[in-house]
Amino acid sequence: MPNELDWIDFNYMSSHQLEANRYIESLICVAEKVNKSILLNNLNVCKDEFEELMDAFKHCKEIIHFVSCKIETRSEVSFEDSLKDWQTETLSFNFSGGEKFSNWGENLEHFENIIKALGKSEDVKKNLKGIYLKDFNAPEETIMKIMKECNLEKVKLM
Repeated sequence: MPNELDWIDFNYMSSHQLEANRYIESLICVAEKVNKSILLNNLNVCKDEFEELMDAFKHCKEIIHFVSCKIETRSEVSFEDSLKDWQTETLSFNFSGGEKFSNWGENLEHFENIIKALGKSEDVKKNLKGIYLKDFNAPEETIMKIMKECNLEKVKLM
């Protein structure tokens, strides 16, 4: 494996949903080599795994993608100080919030738990510029209200 990678795509173009717990150690191991972008596709991620992945990839300068992922965040997400030195400019939850996956339209508090935790980090507030939320099933006004309440009103919805 090279010492440095600009990006990595995990489970790209696959329609098979994988369990993150089977791959989490490998993803965290490769994380330190990725500079710009990570794409995680069709992955079932529990709250603890989500927290670990966000910490592991916080140095990726461009984007962290969770595409068509089921992200289980029923309870409060807590990054504590793990997002210190956050450098990522964009997060993508495209299709992850849709009915087929996390269904955030019906479970808005699951999305809120993520945004609240992100909003507690000064480095996230300073560096995060945008969030992709394609197929979210919630009104943009509702999402913007949550972002504002969590001190992320400067983050652009894309």
